[in-house]
Amino acid sequence: MRVLYLPPTEDTPEVLLEPGNKIQKIVGRSYTDNTEMFYIPIINWMVDYCALPEAEVNLHLKFVYLNTSTVKILIHLFTKLEAFVLKGLPVQIFWYYSFDDDDLLETGKEFSEVVNLTFYYIPYNPDDDDEQKTLSQ
Repeated sequence: MRVLYLPPTEDTPEVLLEPGNKIQKIVGRSYTDNTEMFYIPIINWMVDYCALPEAEVNLHLKFVYLNTSTVKILIHLFTKLEAFVLKGLPVQIFWYYSFDDDDLLETGKEFSEVVNLTFYYIPYNPDDDDEQKTLSQ
């Protein structure tokens, strides 16, 4: 299985999905007009990865902003992951939010009420955040 890397754009987040690392990251802004076109390859990668015997999902999501269509596609992704949890696959969602962004924290908590996945909420200071600059460095 290949690494999936998508560089960030003005309206899409940076994506780094590495099967050997067992850590998956999506970081940045997500307000593309064509959300499905951007996220369907990510969802397909995750589904293929979850079918591997050694799979373990540690999905780190660090959005600066996400629009309504991104919220909908993330619910779709989480629902797919939830099906794998029922089969015994370990899945953890690490939901990062700026310490002063209550809306983004609330969005993460709402996700955890909709799907049966383990969520961890991690505040960070965007002014001190080197990872926000790029995942690939």
